[in-house]
Amino acid sequence: MSEIFVNQEQSEYGVPIYEVGVQTPQFGYFVKNPIQGGSITRPNGRQLILPQVDVLHVVGPELPDTPEASEFRVGFTGGRNISDKGKRSAYVVGQRMKEFGISIVNGMAEGFDTEILKGFRNTQTAQNSRIFGIAGMPINEFYPPANKDLIKAIAQEGYVVSMNIHGKNKSVVTKENPFIDRNSLILAMSDCLIVGEGGVSGGTHKTLDTAIALGKPVGMLVLDEYLEDSNSLYSYVVNNNLEDRVVLLKNREDIENWIISLKL
Repeated sequence: MSEIFVNQEQSEYGVPIYEVGVQTPQFGYFVKNPIQGGSITRPNGRQLILPQVDVLHVVGPELPDTPEASEFRVGFTGGRNISDKGKRSAYVVGQRMKEFGISIVNGMAEGFDTEILKGFRNTQTAQNSRIFGIAGMPINEFYPPANKDLIKAIAQEGYVVSMNIHGKNKSVVTKENPFIDRNSLILAMSDCLIVGEGGVSGGTHKTLDTAIALGKPVGMLVLDEYLEDSNSLYSYVVNNNLEDRVVLLKNREDIENWIISLKL
């Protein structure tokens, strides 16, 4: 399938919407680590079905000329309802990514994702990096509605990407939960994953488990509050002996050193 675009006046974004199929040169730019579908076994023994990524809807000023991605990208996942300290931490991490010249892959949800995006976009630097915003819903359905202006801005500055072609609340695979697809696409488009504040149920937990099962490098932001919270993902990692798969990131130096080690 070759890429096509919707005329600007047909899109609320003000920039073209492209359809990028797996056979097009640009597909390899967006999808660094193809996911072939099927199921994986999570550390808790449960099965999780993954989508096969073969068509993307991409919003941006223009498609890249290169078929390969040379930039290093960090994917993010975290909860919607996070503490004030968790918000401040996420904002600072977003700033650091921009300062390091690292592109980010982000689900654009409220809470953790939004704070990462704010920190990144509000930081002025000469570094060349961009945002890849990953949508769970079809590309013309701005979700969450509260982030509509933010999503439009990301499309002007970087790319908004979705693999959902079935409609609201329908997954490519299960026809039920589109956010499984979104979270899988975050992993497919990034070199590593940073996990923020989140509980032991929901999408953040599933994305963490998927990354571990796929062998994706994973780092976890750790606040002091997590250490005593039995319902935190930090406790999940410790209780399931996953410390050899998840690097704990407690400060700026930890984050910087971990990313440098991955880029070498």
